[in-house]
Amino acid sequence: MGETIGSIFGGYILGVIALYSRNIWGGVAIHLGVAWLMELAAYLQLLLW
Repeated sequence: MGETIGSIFGGYILGVIALYSRNIWGGVAIHLGVAWLMELAAYLQLLLW
């Protein structure tokens, strides 16, 4: 449930960024940054456990 609500708000924010900047690359960069941070967190969790 939390991931669903977070995705709705995150998608809205990325849409607003794309609308105001008239460019999708800012949203793409934010999306990639979040995805890479989640990958890093998962990798570090494997190393530390």
